[in-house]
Amino acid sequence: MLAKKAGVLFLISLMVLFTGQSALAELVDYTTDEDFDQGTLVDVNHDPPNNNQLQLDTTETPVAFVNVAATGRGTIVRIDANADTEEDEVYEVFMGEYRTAPEGFNARPSRTSVDSLGNVWTANRDEIFKEQEGSVVKIGIVIGGTRVSIDASGEAIEDDDGDYLQGPFDYNTCTDRD
Repeated sequence: MLAKKAGVLFLISLMVLFTGQSALAELVDYTTDEDFDQGTLVDVNHDPPNNNQLQLDTTETPVAFVNVAATGRGTIVRIDANADTEEDEVYEVFMGEYRTAPEGFNARPSRTSVDSLGNVWTANRDEIFKEQEGSVVKIGIVIGGTRVSIDASGEAIEDDDGDYLQGPFDYNTCTDRD
């Protein structure tokens, strides 16, 4: 039992290490409309007449994606739930496919779950090493931005087939590590 608890603490430590989240974060008070505008508001607003304070929206805005575990492919497939398949092309319905494990590890996603920010979480089964029992993966969400490529000088140039997204974004729960 103690080994399992130590393993959980090690896993949490690794999650903190790999997510880049520091346990010693800077404390900041957000109290004005300008402060609130620095972030992304989800189901809250600071609309008049209640300026400089947050309040709940009168209606929730659901995240409009369906995430399906494609176990045989080792991926999660994200689909736009609001697309009208009779009018939209297939590529407009299909939002992306994401591998759920690093190279060298078995990617066998099992179930998916979406948190309140729209991130999808999945569990991988049958990791490559016998002492591992699986892994948990978080796939963030980015809406908006411009697709770009990086030229030889390191500058980002707009490119519809580029490998990178450049802000500003309409909504983003990801950390840019590139």
